[in-house]
Amino acid sequence: MESRREKLRRALRHDLRNPLAVILGRCEILSSGAMGELNDGQARSVDAIQRNADRLVSMLDALADEYDDLTNSGG
Repeated sequence: MESRREKLRRALRHDLRNPLAVILGRCEILSSGAMGELNDGQARSVDAIQRNADRLVSMLDALADEYDDLTNSGG
């Protein structure tokens, strides 16, 4: 049975990142013009979504690293 600690670690490392990966992937597709050219407002919106999703990924990585450090050091 998976412990609470393992569930939290999995959530930080994988479960929360997967939806962000989809968001970032769709942003890339939209930005590339593969689904049609974006007007200036749309391009700015996609850029803002991408920047903020990247920021969330960085925050999750930092949080997961801190969690690992705390649990590995016992405290």
